[in-house]
Amino acid sequence: MGCRSRMFGDDKELMLKLAESIRIMAVLLIAMILLEPGLTGTPLSTGAIAAPTGERRIALVIGNGAYQYPDNLPALPNPVHDAEDIAEALRGFGFEVIERKNQTLEGMNQTIADFGSRIGGSDAALFYFAGHGIQVKNQNYLMPVDAKIDSEAAVPYKGINVNQILDEMDNGKSRANIVMLDACRNNPISGKFRSGKARGLASPGFAPKGTVIVYATDPGNTAADGDGRNGIFTAGLLTAFKGKDLSLDGVLTVASEEVDRASGKTQTPYINGPKLLQKSFHFRVTVDPGRGEIEKTFWTSIERSSDVADFEAYLRKYPKGSYRELAENQIRRLKASSKPATPAPVAAPQPAALSVVLPVAPAKSEDPETQFWNEVKASGAGEYLDAYLKQYPKGKYVSLARIELKKLDERKKAEEAREKEEQRQAAEKLKAEQARKEAAQKQAAEQLEAKKARAEQEAWEQAKSDNTSAAYANFQKRYPGSQFVALAQAAQQKIVRETAEREKQEAARKKSEALKQEQLAQEAAERKKQAAEEKAKEEAARPSASVVDVAKTRFTATANGTISDSQTGLEWVVGPDKDTNYAQAEQWVAACTVAGGGWRMPTKAELKILYQKGIGTRNMDLAFKTTGWWVWGESRDSSSAWRFGFFDGNEGWLDRSGSNNGRVFGVWSRPR
Repeated sequence: MGCRSRMFGDDKELMLKLAESIRIMAVLLIAMILLEPGLTGTPLSTGAIAAPTGERRIALVIGNGAYQYPDNLPALPNPVHDAEDIAEALRGFGFEVIERKNQTLEGMNQTIADFGSRIGGSDAALFYFAGHGIQVKNQNYLMPVDAKIDSEAAVPYKGINVNQILDEMDNGKSRANIVMLDACRNNPISGKFRSGKARGLASPGFAPKGTVIVYATDPGNTAADGDGRNGIFTAGLLTAFKGKDLSLDGVLTVASEEVDRASGKTQTPYINGPKLLQKSFHFRVTVDPGRGEIEKTFWTSIERSSDVADFEAYLRKYPKGSYRELAENQIRRLKASSKPATPAPVAAPQPAALSVVLPVAPAKSEDPETQFWNEVKASGAGEYLDAYLKQYPKGKYVSLARIELKKLDERKKAEEAREKEEQRQAAEKLKAEQARKEAAQKQAAEQLEAKKARAEQEAWEQAKSDNTSAAYANFQKRYPGSQFVALAQAAQQKIVRETAEREKQEAARKKSEALKQEQLAQEAAERKKQAAEEKAKEEAARPSASVVDVAKTRFTATANGTISDSQTGLEWVVGPDKDTNYAQAEQWVAACTVAGGGWRMPTKAELKILYQKGIGTRNMDLAFKTTGWWVWGESRDSSSAWRFGFFDGNEGWLDRSGSNNGRVFGVWSRPR
């Protein structure tokens, strides 16, 4: 009798729990019917209200203000406050926020990597940074608090390239990416860079699809840090977050207006990205309350369950649900627990099938198999199930035992797959980090090589500009492995050869000059000797008085400077009494204006007429006053001309450049 009373009590408790489960399922079914399009005239809705949407929104917020090297990057009072207030606002919008303040380079790298691992497949990824930012060669770098910048080349190694964040977002494939940089503060080091005064940030050169990038001010300008708790730009964002239009476009519009007003129109936020995304993304969205109630009812029905399958069913139904994190935590707790799981009275309802799993049948004292089975079921262990199948190979619970074994096997496989996937992801992350480090090292090596190449090129250009043997030797000493060494050696050889040639030419010139001087001295001595001999001959051959008288009657010097020949009718004019070459002779005759001009060069025959051996000092009439021994005649060819020698009465030709003892006479024939 006592045994039956106990069983009846258990049956009553069972029936109460079953009734509660049926009531919950009824609520779920009614809500699903009312929300299903086409099943009712209008959906059950009392208007949109703010509620969780099930979206995964991840934000990384960093504020760096306590910079450790104020000579390079001065400390900033507002970024930490900016980060705190932005993080609080984003949490209010349902973002899962990673908040960091005063981060070192190592800390920023780790935080960004963590952010990248979390945003995979998310609905929205937002990155916010307040602090110092520097642009170098059109690349933007966010500066950690331990950055010590000694040169422009150090920036890429001491800062975080904004492209690193964009790469993480690109890999995460979020539906919407938002980057907000309040990092355009002025700093004392940008103006010292070789590339010039690169103020503020540069325009973005790369952005993943579906990305909006916002700067506190236009590229190339600096943003004010503000006098209050927040910077001007962040203060504008916080004001906009309290407005009615919480679309990204509405927030940025209000923030821009606030910045314009607060800065006296000297600062204008920069916005780059798809306008459609700016209008479609909302920081706070509205949903139909009916669906939230269904999810809440589902969660209420399983929240006290000790069966992992219930929470896995919730995650399959609501992969981005409001209670997702709680469900994941409960699964981890149950799997980690060493205690055997106690079967829940009622399994969590599966909305797709709305099925109910009934509890294990109570055992009767006279039924040893049922008692054995209840012990097995309570243990939840595979060893117990194997013992049951061995003890009762044809028992009434065999099918259930096999189902439970299958579930355990599936869970084990799922756990192994999960562990394997986690190991794979960890390996990939490690591989990616290694690849990033190798890429950074490669980039640093390439930049160093490029710097060396530039220095080598500049040194080579300087050596060419100096163009001395010493300059080329110094270049070879500094850059023994340079591609220009062969050219430097060739240039040295050329300089040596040209120097030798110049020295040889100079020696030849000096030798020629000495020979010329010697020749001139010999010619002078010869002329002196000839003059003495001629004088002696003249004295010996001086004609009688009667010959002289005849000569005097033939040539007559006129008052206008001409000399008339009474026998031939020719008239003569005597040129300058100095050494004259043929070109000078022609020029003088053409330019002579004596007696009205019109003079010409004489022929050989005409000059021969003037020769009178023994007359005067030059074997010609004394009317022809000259000390020269020969006179130019007509042209012979382009390089020589005829001349008549009065020292021997013979004609001959001479190079036109000859001038020693050469003279010029002009002639015309009467009547003119």
